[in-house]
Amino acid sequence: MLIQYAPTLPLMSISIKCLCTMVKSVGATRRRAPEMYTVVQKCFRYELDRLKDPNFKRKPRSLIVAGLFCRYSDFKLHLESGKTFAIDIKNVEELFQKSINEFVAHDGLAFKRAGFSCLGSLFVRKPDLIQRKDANRVLDGALQHSNEDIRMLAVTALTDFVGEDVSDTEATSLRNSMMQKFLSRILGCIYCEKEDTAAAALRLVETIQDRGQVHPQLCIPDMIGAQQRGALCAGIGYKVLKLINEKYPEYNSAHVFVQGVLKGYDHWVPGTLVAAEQFVRAFELRLPNKKYVTETTKAIVDTVMKTDTTRCVCAACACACAACAHARVCIACHNVLTCAHVRVRVHLRVLVHLRVRVRVRVRVRVRVRVRVRVRVRVVRGCWVGQGRCVAK
Repeated sequence: MLIQYAPTLPLMSISIKCLCTMVKSVGATRRRAPEMYTVVQKCFRYELDRLKDPNFKRKPRSLIVAGLFCRYSDFKLHLESGKTFAIDIKNVEELFQKSINEFVAHDGLAFKRAGFSCLGSLFVRKPDLIQRKDANRVLDGALQHSNEDIRMLAVTALTDFVGEDVSDTEATSLRNSMMQKFLSRILGCIYCEKEDTAAAALRLVETIQDRGQVHPQLCIPDMIGAQQRGALCAGIGYKVLKLINEKYPEYNSAHVFVQGVLKGYDHWVPGTLVAAEQFVRAFELRLPNKKYVTETTKAIVDTVMKTDTTRCVCAACACACAACAHARVCIACHNVLTCAHVRVRVHLRVLVHLRVRVRVRVRVRVRVRVRVRVRVRVVRGCWVGQGRCVAK
């Protein structure tokens, strides 16, 4: 009854897991194994019959339940014909095709949610399913979808796949290779507008880093860039940075830090406030001394020198003029421009502040923390300012 009427997915999952654990324990003896096998098959077949019924309206729920039964029935029972899986691999294959072709491909979000949830369960039961072209196609497409709810579904499916503890070397290697393949797509989800989607992607990155499935340096810039988001996402990103810094402090270099700040700026939503303290704590992870501050300054200078400061092109009339950039408005058609000069001035202000910090570090060591926070707040004021370009 609890499986049929559970109000939430976690409660449903726990109920099915408890039932399968009881079947495995009681069915360990030959005398009780046939009876326990019948219990699992009866529950599973009941959901399959519902999926085949054209008049049944709650098919998404039945698919999720069937997928969870496949996930937790990865054990064998002693029957008269020999050792048999509680739910056979053929049923897993059948459910996989149904999820891909009928549910993930459906236009309704409820059907897509059920399809991805079932796929996550099936990937745990039979990991090599994720290597198939159909699985790669739907996951890759969902992670780049314009609808952030669909991105969330793909991230959740991958979280189920990675989150399961495995001791098999082959299964571990498969998980590592698949996370390396989808890493760029997952990191792209960090900058979604919805906090829930971004937080789910960050938690997945946290799991990946905790298990050492990808190179840490590939994730550091995006974890620093996530500091421009709200407290929830910034906190998860900072936690990942701490995890990496404890094991590999040399990877959190000055150049990578600057790269991460610029990534955060590139994905910053105009009009939103940025808590500068979140970037400060990421910077302080390295316990910055004079040498590290100098390296950071040099990295900013190198970045500024590569930025085009002489040309600003209007997308409406293709007018290219340095004067346009100073005014943030095209002098020909009066459209607002994305001015390269403004970005450079942000960098130059950071550069000036870091130079001041170097001098303060040398002269008054005790006041370093206070000076750091004051100067970074000035950067925030420039970042979220009125859009005036101060370049001359």
